[in-house]
Amino acid sequence: MGEEKNSGRTPGSDPVDTRFWQSAHTFEWVQPKVAGSFVLMSEGRELGTMAQPSRLRSVWHGESAFGRWEFRAAGMWSRRSEVSDLSSGHLRASYLMRWHAAEGILTLPDGPSFSWRQKSWIRGTCLFLDTNDRVVLEVRRGRLGGGRRFSDLFRTQGTISTNPGTLEPLTLGLLVFVAWFLIIVQNEETAAVAATTAAVG
Repeated sequence: MGEEKNSGRTPGSDPVDTRFWQSAHTFEWVQPKVAGSFVLMSEGRELGTMAQPSRLRSVWHGESAFGRWEFRAAGMWSRRSEVSDLSSGHLRASYLMRWHAAEGILTLPDGPSFSWRQKSWIRGTCLFLDTNDRVVLEVRRGRLGGGRRFSDLFRTQGTISTNPGTLEPLTLGLLVFVAWFLIIVQNEETAAVAATTAAVG
């Protein structure tokens, strides 16, 4: 299959996009040729983008039908992360990592909280669970079918599965982005540890 084509429209500009989020349950984060950017796809449709405005900071900007957000890692070893609205600056979510990047708690202001857990290190699978320990989202590294092109092997890409109807579209849309941001943070932490080990060794 060839490269996905950008329709030229703003992600989520289609008026039926919100209803699509309610019915779709599998999404893919695809990394195009340009480093530092990702495209969110589902059933051949572009639903959003995530890009790094500067390679010097752990800050990412996301855009979908539900708005434009800034994802920022802060604190020692990026233990704390915040999601804010790019237009108003209002806090949309905060994440506190536990002892490593694969576990933590995501809290929405005046809303629910979700646990982030690593299901399988070998398969690169992580979960978001609600307060009843019910899985609401699962993210797995790699695309559907294990990658469609040889070049996919050298890109950071992932597949997200959700349980339809368990979340409001806006909350689901935000969690799909937060989950991918946390995968990015995990990759950065792994690279930092590897670089430190190599320097010491």
